[in-house]
Amino acid sequence: MNYLQRKRRKVLISFVPYETANITPSEVVVVDCTHPKAPTLTHHKGHNNPHGLQASDTSTGIVLNAISSRSLLGGEGYALCRLNKVTTDHFDIDSFLSCWCYINRELAQANEGVLRHMSRIGDFREAFLSPELVTSFGSEDGLTNVRDAFTALKLCCWINTTEKRLFSAPYETKDCKEKMEYFLPIFGTILQDPESVWDMWQEEYKQVVAGFDQLHGPGCRVSIYKNVGLAVLSCHEPLHYYSLFSHTAGCDYVLTMYDRNRYELECKYTQFVQVHSRPVMPRLELTALATVLNNIEGGQTQGSFWVAPRLTDTGPVLRLESDGQQLHKAQRYGHPTGRPFVESVIPPELMEAVVLSFLEFGMQNLRPRRGGFSWDELHTVSQEVPWSTWVHVVLDQYERGELLGSRRRRSMERRISDHAERLERSADMPSMSDQSHILSDEQVKLLAGSSLPGHLALGSWQLTYCTHRDGYSLHTLYRKASGKAHTLLIVQDTNGHVFGAYASEPWRIHTRFYGTGETCVFQLHPRQLLWRWSGFQEGGHQKDDYFQFSTHEGLGVGGSGHFAVWLDNDLFEGSSNECKTFSSVCLASNAEFHVASLELWHIH
Repeated sequence: MNYLQRKRRKVLISFVPYETANITPSEVVVVDCTHPKAPTLTHHKGHNNPHGLQASDTSTGIVLNAISSRSLLGGEGYALCRLNKVTTDHFDIDSFLSCWCYINRELAQANEGVLRHMSRIGDFREAFLSPELVTSFGSEDGLTNVRDAFTALKLCCWINTTEKRLFSAPYETKDCKEKMEYFLPIFGTILQDPESVWDMWQEEYKQVVAGFDQLHGPGCRVSIYKNVGLAVLSCHEPLHYYSLFSHTAGCDYVLTMYDRNRYELECKYTQFVQVHSRPVMPRLELTALATVLNNIEGGQTQGSFWVAPRLTDTGPVLRLESDGQQLHKAQRYGHPTGRPFVESVIPPELMEAVVLSFLEFGMQNLRPRRGGFSWDELHTVSQEVPWSTWVHVVLDQYERGELLGSRRRRSMERRISDHAERLERSADMPSMSDQSHILSDEQVKLLAGSSLPGHLALGSWQLTYCTHRDGYSLHTLYRKASGKAHTLLIVQDTNGHVFGAYASEPWRIHTRFYGTGETCVFQLHPRQLLWRWSGFQEGGHQKDDYFQFSTHEGLGVGGSGHFAVWLDNDLFEGSSNECKTFSSVCLASNAEFHVASLELWHIH
């Protein structure tokens, strides 16, 4: 052992809580997260990692690369590892192992393969539980045999079970310090003898292994579409994430399809961080896909709609949600086994075809990239894709039955026909004070089932304002709508397009935007399309919430540069443009339109 190595061993390294640490470039190294000034060892975008340090898919892998650096070749990595304090802003398996490896270097280097694979399981949920997976993908983690992969899984299950038993739910930051103080001193002992805590990990371990094997069983399948990085997993019931995603190595999108038409499309965490072992597909904004699925759903799943989280979420999951009952954080980050599902009317063959069409269209002229894409690049990618064109083209294909082969199409048509018959027998028209001059009975049913909050789906409709009866006057509309919450604004332009909005608060003269996230906009003719406000960004930051706007000069819905619907003060003219509030396209026949007829319905 040379002098530098002996000196390095004598340094006492400690973990310091992120919230209390005096984070300065000369004292603390930050792992598995970013910091504007301090040096980092992390796989997150926007890092301050040492120049020349060998990259890795996980932060634990980067730490292991750094502590293996030598003075002559390690450069900045070697210098960074001489700091004697380490911190992170959260607790999960990768962040914990990053800290533990930085502190316990000799034991970490002696168990590199297991530790690297543990961090992959924890972050990407990919456990290589077969010799074939180890052969195909194990080299990045230094795995040479499936035994080490199973050891890594056991240790992950032990951390998960212990965390749930003693602390807050995973991915919460309120007791990160307490979790680190508990696990850091004891992990080395468990690492060397995981069988000593067999009773702690065996239940979850058995669940994962059984689920992994189940996907090879009867009635289940795994299909990989390499051209778009999509894995399609079909099984009977929701499974543990480690069971599911262990079959998705090398992919960045996962479509899970369970019995009774229960679906989820997830963008993997591989797109959120910088993965270097393979090229990564760009993450696409899912709003256009949700629009098409809501249109195909056609309001037949009453009170439910397809929700598309923003691409900046850690792992956006597109799914059919009950109105007002979207997943809370613990459910979003937890396993599918702990989430409620709404049954769709869309058959599996059609669901898979639409998702494939979406990804193939969005990735035209794009290529996967090692290290992934920056957030600015991803926003630019989604903004430049002509999604409105795809929406119209794919709905045309759907209506003509061109999304499926003839055999599958006949099967799909039978299912839709059967459901339509059941709907016809069971659906009720809401009670209406007057006959609409714009809406057909089917359009009324569609609006009642898709655009209104669940508690209003069977409410009574009162015609508050109508141009056929009350003339063209914004002042009259405001007077008649005074105090009336929950209204449907229906517009027909002179080219026959029918569109409008649901507004939760009463229309009134106001100097600012108002309203709630229940507000939505829609087109009923020539297509039946619905756009909702999609809530919050990653980290709880509220997105554009411009809902209702009404002055003496006009009335508008949506905002942030352009209204989804704007009507001038005499209600003769209006405009409709792409609107960031709902990610909606132009609803009218043209961006500038003339009003042929207008109705305002109060729902109560």
